[in-house]
Amino acid sequence: MSEGATSAGGDTKNQSRAVQSRGGESLEDLLSTLQSQIKSSDWLQKNTAEKWEAENPELAREYKEAMKTNSDNADDKEKPAS
Repeated sequence: MSEGATSAGGDTKNQSRAVQSRGGESLEDLLSTLQSQIKSSDWLQKNTAEKWEAENPELAREYKEAMKTNSDNADDKEKPAS
């Protein structure tokens, strides 16, 4: 967004300037840097769900049980009342 542009929320350039880090970078600069770092990172290739599950078997089991319980509860809500 350009400095004089107004966003959908009605933010003005003065509000945009107020959202600056201590280093003087704007929020847009920080987000752009984050996006660039995410695109150039191989973190997701190295840190897969399978790796996490192998490293955290107890937590993975609890997570799967919680997801199943949540899914079962959602299924019950979709059934018509008798």
